[in-house]
Amino acid sequence: MESRTGERTASSNDQIRLKELDALTKRMYTEARERTRDPKWNAVIDPKITIMFGPPMVKPDLVLVSFQGGAGDRSPTKWEWPDKLVYLDSRFAFGRNLTKLFNEAGHASMLKYRTTAITTCFPEARANDASKWMRKTGAYALWRNFSSNWARRMLRAMQPRSIIVFGKKASQSLGLEGCWSDVKRNGNGQWYGRTEIEGCPAVYCHHLSQGYKKSQVHYCLRAVESIVKPAKQ
Repeated sequence: MESRTGERTASSNDQIRLKELDALTKRMYTEARERTRDPKWNAVIDPKITIMFGPPMVKPDLVLVSFQGGAGDRSPTKWEWPDKLVYLDSRFAFGRNLTKLFNEAGHASMLKYRTTAITTCFPEARANDASKWMRKTGAYALWRNFSSNWARRMLRAMQPRSIIVFGKKASQSLGLEGCWSDVKRNGNGQWYGRTEIEGCPAVYCHHLSQGYKKSQVHYCLRAVESIVKPAKQ
């Protein structure tokens, strides 16, 4: 059976790391919840917060990093992480496209069993409101800085074999603009690049909600594959 160590069998050391990681993740959720009790922080949340789109994992093959949830689901905030990658059953464009593209690339198993996901801005926002969260001051900036710092901390703790950063806002919030190498661009801006985040190899990919080219996403997935395979040998 697959485990949250990203391996079929987990060593006792990995089990210890997983307990430590669970404790760290719980602290992240607790601190986020505490901030919602502050009227200034809470006033900008509409409709809810989504921190992780998958469970914390030790040495997963891949962590997906996006800016924030798209506010399509109006259910209340869940103050615990999901037990599986929620994109697998998503009715929204990002999740549907992600699953389809990974299946086409022959990476369905990696997506299902050895991939997790985190946001760099915990409060959700509709697409036409997302730019508010890039403001440099005020509660929007407080949330973004708090979230991106935690995202980096979680990546450092999980030490994934590879990372995909989806979109410019996620890249900016992690302080990665200017850090990407081997950059490829089209008329809509950057769609590929490589860097490291907390010592882990990362690939930039444009967002999958709209306006992406399938061939470019497959290029990014092949780059991830080239990173993951040597790391597992």
